[in-house]
Amino acid sequence: MQQTSASSSATPNPIADNAIAINLVDASGKTVKTYTYVKDTAKKGDTLGTQYNGVWTVDGRDQTAIQAGIDATLKGTNYSLTALSPAQVTALAQAKFGASVNLTVNATTSNVDTTKAITINYIDSSTGQKVGTWYYAPNGVVNGQLVDMTTADRVSNIKTNAPAGYVVNDITSGSALFTSLNNAKYGQAFNIPVTRNATLTNSQLQTIFSKIQVNPLVAGDTAAYHDLYQYVTDNNQLNKAFYNKAETAFITNGNLAIANNGTITNANFKSALTAAGLNDFYISTPKAGEDNSTATTGVHAVLKSANHSQTDTADSDITLSIDNGGKAINLHYTVTPVYATNTDANGNATGTINHGNYGQDQWRIK
Repeated sequence: MQQTSASSSATPNPIADNAIAINLVDASGKTVKTYTYVKDTAKKGDTLGTQYNGVWTVDGRDQTAIQAGIDATLKGTNYSLTALSPAQVTALAQAKFGASVNLTVNATTSNVDTTKAITINYIDSSTGQKVGTWYYAPNGVVNGQLVDMTTADRVSNIKTNAPAGYVVNDITSGSALFTSLNNAKYGQAFNIPVTRNATLTNSQLQTIFSKIQVNPLVAGDTAAYHDLYQYVTDNNQLNKAFYNKAETAFITNGNLAIANNGTITNANFKSALTAAGLNDFYISTPKAGEDNSTATTGVHAVLKSANHSQTDTADSDITLSIDNGGKAINLHYTVTPVYATNTDANGNATGTINHGNYGQDQWRIK
């Protein structure tokens, strides 16, 4: 495996301050896929790893999470990175949040005995190109043995193992493909037509984001809950002020280009919210005689979790569904009350206050 090093070159999509874009490249240096690793506690410029006596290391928890993310990202690509080499560990350790790093991946070579397997080649129906391969190779079979690949569980496996971003076209009963699969023998190969999932459109993303639920988690003062709850539910300002940014982040981030009812990792979802400024922000809560820019009080909202539950738990994946389909997205924020900087301890103005239309800065903790 080739040695890789941290890359300082710009990537096509913005990288959040607490994220590292891991470009998975082939032997020629061409990017196969990009996996974005997000760490909530990281700051822009922090290195992922630590140096001890001249040796760079990466925390085991980070390595486990990154390996799982890489595996999921490379699914269906005919490339793999099953173990990080010492050089790659060093490159990752030296990578900085807010930037990117390149890791070379290997072209997948199957150790499956294809004489005792059904080889399923997934063919893009629009280009005729192979986009992935799956082997059905149970133990104890012999070459030439008959196997009915049209049984429900095997058709389900054919669909499940399709490359990411593709869906298997219907295997219609009575079709030539159906007949062939019905009479398949171990040692044979079959071309299965697949279609690339249609990417969610801008209007569909707007529909999804308009149904996102914001759930405040009280931290220190129940008034903070009521301030944020009223701001979101009564004025709907959070949607107007920030969701359009999130929509833009999802639209411009190619790693998140998925179809309706498609899923993305929680880390990538939070990364897009972070890039949109939805992970940590202030909201003015004007009192009588004040407006957003002159408000003396506000709340600080910090994203803690994003999931499909009303409770503060972590889902491994987030489903983007136009009709919700039981998959409404909940954003759970820890909220604390704050005062404008030009106020006294009781929140009374001591000078001219102007902190922006939506109170993005110039606040202090109450």
